Amino acid sequence: MVNLSLLDQNPFVERYDIAEFRPLENGIYYRCEVVWKDGSRLFTREYSTDTKRVYSFHWQENNDRLLLRWDNAPHFPLLSTFPHHRHNADGTVSEHPPARFEEVIKEITQSLSE
Repeated sequence: MVNLSLLDQNPFVERYDIAEFRPLENGIYYRCEVVWKDGSRLFTREYSTDTKRVYSFHWQENNDRLLLRWDNAPHFPLLSTFPHHRHNADGTVSEHPPARFEEVIKEITQSLSE
């Protein structure tokens, strides 16, 4: 379940919009956009049930340049964390354990506080 209180209480969040939120019989689907005080944006999308999880957390600057994206699209089969991975601002892709909304918010918050 997505914990929106992390956004309500975060001093770096300008605003957020829940584009879609659907509880499922055994899970949830949501899409959300977070606008940070520096103008960057986080686009989240997650479908999660008891047996399947598909997610993407895409953080970009206000000029649309990628900062980071965490997802589990199955297009990097040689990574040890396949299908989970992270796209970096320099265009590289790195191994990453399954990403969670709370962890992504924490990582972005830490980055903005530096």
